[in-house]
Amino acid sequence: MMQRSARALTLAFLLSLLACSLGVGAAQAQASTGAGANTTTAIALDHAPDHRGDPAALRHGAQLYATYCLNCHSAQFVRYGQWRTLGFSSAQIQAMTHVEKMSDPLTSTLRPDEVKAAYGAVPPDLSLEAHARSRDWLYTYLRSFYPDSTRPSGWNNRVARNTAMPHMLAALQGTLPPSGYDASVADLVAYLAWMAEPERQTRERIGVGVLAFLAVLSFLMWRLSAACWKDIR
Repeated sequence: MMQRSARALTLAFLLSLLACSLGVGAAQAQASTGAGANTTTAIALDHAPDHRGDPAALRHGAQLYATYCLNCHSAQFVRYGQWRTLGFSSAQIQAMTHVEKMSDPLTSTLRPDEVKAAYGAVPPDLSLEAHARSRDWLYTYLRSFYPDSTRPSGWNNRVARNTAMPHMLAALQGTLPPSGYDASVADLVAYLAWMAEPERQTRERIGVGVLAFLAVLSFLMWRLSAACWKDIR
């Protein structure tokens, strides 16, 4: 009876470990694909190249965000000091944003009422936009602007019809070949995804270490159980 109980406990522990592993994998898959995003679109979304693991791409994306997005779009859940994890020094961050305190959140330089008066809507906070929309949606959206004289900004978008946002990357697009612009947009989208999960890479490294520890512990428990019960058999 005691031998069967020990085997049952060991089996239960191994099953719990397997369930934990499957849960971590499912969560990572959902984060990487933007599953659960409440997005409707009339066109097929293009697949966004995944540059989240490329430090140079993330730094380039942060520079694009500071140049083209931060004037209107805040990111209240991200601090300027967190850019140091991307490889920027404090001096570089201050040169890009003119911020005084690294502990301050990313704040737009224009007041919301000024932007609303100019464009008819208050720009959303972009802290979690990559989760709310998905990377594919953002990648397609930023590459889908076209001239439209009927719109106040002179631009419209095939993904979000009659959007109040002008084509803020028009100047960049005009200086790059199509492939270069697509690559820059992919870097910007990777940075927006990073803002939604600044600690993602650290969390994944810790998760791998924990699973490896549990695997070793399971093996030791199995061998210990075998050693304890071999004489009883």
